[in-house]
Amino acid sequence: MNDPASPSCAARFAPDAYMGFLSADEIGACLNSLWRLAPDAAARQRLADLGAEAGEPAPDAGAFQALLGQSLPKIRSDDLHAALRDLRQ
Repeated sequence: MNDPASPSCAARFAPDAYMGFLSADEIGACLNSLWRLAPDAAARQRLADLGAEAGEPAPDAGAFQALLGQSLPKIRSDDLHAALRDLRQ
């Protein structure tokens, strides 16, 4: 394989955090925060399926949607992005 011809061609090989995306640890923390804020059990179950760890729920639909909106542009994984996008209202 040839080396990329320019820095923009090499961007796909850069670490997530360098490119402005959430790192794996940050994604885990985000999922856990979303789980706690989730407005209903169905949303919490979907987040648990994505790897969120259960804590003490403190439902807040407004904060949930705000955090979701802030996080979506920073998710590099297409599959995870699609799953979280489905939780938007």
